[in-house]
Amino acid sequence: MFIKTRIAQKIRPSMHPVASRSVVAIVGGIILMLFLFWVEIQLGREQNCPTDISWLICQLEESVFMETAETFGFLVAIILFILDAPDRQKQANYESWQAIDGAAGVETSYARIAAMQDLNQRRISLRGVDAIKADLTGIRLENAILRGANFEGSTLKRADLRGAILEVSKLQDTDFQYAMLQGANLKRADLRGATFRNADLRNADFRGANINGADFTDANCYGALFEPGTRAPHERLKNIPTPLQSRPVRSA
Repeated sequence: MFIKTRIAQKIRPSMHPVASRSVVAIVGGIILMLFLFWVEIQLGREQNCPTDISWLICQLEESVFMETAETFGFLVAIILFILDAPDRQKQANYESWQAIDGAAGVETSYARIAAMQDLNQRRISLRGVDAIKADLTGIRLENAILRGANFEGSTLKRADLRGAILEVSKLQDTDFQYAMLQGANLKRADLRGATFRNADLRNADFRGANINGADFTDANCYGALFEPGTRAPHERLKNIPTPLQSRPVRSA
């Protein structure tokens, strides 16, 4: 089943032993408390203690930082929060993938759009993501890694895909009207029947892509790269500068 397979492939939140984190936090809290105690003394707040009482014990008893358990607890809580940061990040990524996979077969899912955008903002690869016949209108995936993604029959109107890597992706009958695809890498993608009406395709790379039946009416294709010998069928491939020149593009 796709959902189980996808989740199994993604990063799962690791469960560090609670005891280990607690020990580290407590030890760290003690070290910080002693450091603050040392700073307190260095700042000239050394206490005047009776001579018959140990100097160290007296200083500890009279210290502003050491006089309450709340200070120690607060420091331990901060350290635990820092130690748990990687697990919280993994948990967030895991939940985002669950939202994406949970929307499989659903045309409109705002949770899926938000999850994909969140993962991309965290620079997590969306390689191979599956969103067939999905409504992704206006989605923002600038510079996203979408190599091998499947958006067959999906709606990506007004999507921001600038600099995105869509190599070998399945994009048959996908609607890219008014989408921003400047500098996108679409090499060897299946674009049969795709619609790029009024899309911004400047400097996009279509080399090796199957564009049979694709509609480029009024698209801005300035600087876009197509296979040598590609000619505009009627007016579907407007604004393609000639001769086409090679240039470096991003790849996964």
